[in-house]
Amino acid sequence: MAEGSRRCKSLLVVFAALSLPAPLAAAPETAADIAERLSFVETRLDAGRDRAALWQTGWSAAYAAVALGQGALALTENDRDNQVANGVGALRAVTAFTLLQLRPHPGRKGADPVRAMARVSDADRLLAAEALLAGSARRAGERYSPRRHLINVGMNLAFGGMICAFGDCSDAPLSILIGIAGGEAALWSLPKQPLHDQRAYRRRFGPATGPRISWELVPTVQGLGVRGRF
Repeated sequence: MAEGSRRCKSLLVVFAALSLPAPLAAAPETAADIAERLSFVETRLDAGRDRAALWQTGWSAAYAAVALGQGALALTENDRDNQVANGVGALRAVTAFTLLQLRPHPGRKGADPVRAMARVSDADRLLAAEALLAGSARRAGERYSPRRHLINVGMNLAFGGMICAFGDCSDAPLSILIGIAGGEAALWSLPKQPLHDQRAYRRRFGPATGPRISWELVPTVQGLGVRGRF
């Protein structure tokens, strides 16, 4: 009876092991493999640095200029409705500028943040480089994100509502359209090269390294067990 119980437990353990998900990534690479991956990602990050930095700096400068220009007009205008329209436009530009500083483009510094990491292994540098590449790819993908476009429309509708609430509602439609156009231009001008770089990385090396998870069957007193490595 005890022998039959042990066999049942063994079968259950084997079944549980076979039903586990496949490893997230292959077994840890050699030092040469890690160095090759790291070199590839750093090269791609550096290649995309100029365009990412131009996007970040260009739109930051544009929003700052609009904020200063419309803010000056709001302060010097004699017509109250024009003051409101320009004041709201300046507030919208300040908001966009602030959001851009809070969410800067991940690839604007290339691979410099990775190279600046001191006293860490190449494996840790690779994880950081992959995270930068993935962040740049996610940012590039925002041009195709319905959510981001809806946020752009929604925010500009809200600023248009402020014009209606405090000024002449007839000024709101033009302000809304200009704001939406500016937001769409920022989204569609995002550098899309990181998307191609991420696909090239996956084609060449397979899944990103990420956390290493593997499992194996090992003999136990009662049959077989599962040992995991994390």
